[in-house]
Amino acid sequence: MNFEGEFLNLVHSPALLFFAIIFATFILEDPATIATGVLLGKGLISWPFSMAALTIGIYLGDLGLYLIGFGIQKGFFKKKEWKLKPSTFDIVIARFIPGLRTLTFSAAGFFKYPLRKFIVIIFPSSLIWSVLLLLGTNQLVRLFSDLPVWVWTILGIALMGLGHVVKSYFSKSADDTEARL
Repeated sequence: MNFEGEFLNLVHSPALLFFAIIFATFILEDPATIATGVLLGKGLISWPFSMAALTIGIYLGDLGLYLIGFGIQKGFFKKKEWKLKPSTFDIVIARFIPGLRTLTFSAAGFFKYPLRKFIVIIFPSSLIWSVLLLLGTNQLVRLFSDLPVWVWTILGIALMGLGHVVKSYFSKSADDTEARL
């Protein structure tokens, strides 16, 4: 999904762009944040605009995950065999480690983690996460936006090659470990 291109079409309609950013965070939060950072880096939107849209979207998404867990606990599914209750630390860390938010925030709702406390925790976490991603994206856009397309192509191919090498290394290490057992 090309969020940047879709957002770029909405630059002339600020209200629609604002709601599009919020909605996009529900679908793919990090790419939506990066696309917003690109628009910010290109000077097409302001810091307050981008921060407000992203923070609201991320905050509502996190709250939605909590409510999903709460709804499951209330009986949307009959099987209730979850064992680990998330702590305050788990909730904060889940904001910053991709892949943990859905389960951690849903578990918080399932185990009836206090909603007020959850809201107090996720708001600053969402704000900090948005600032970090926007700052990083903004810097990268400013530093590298003038590079020709062929440089990006070579960089992409190099990253794919690096991924293949790393995968091969870890695959070989896992096979060696199995052989020793």
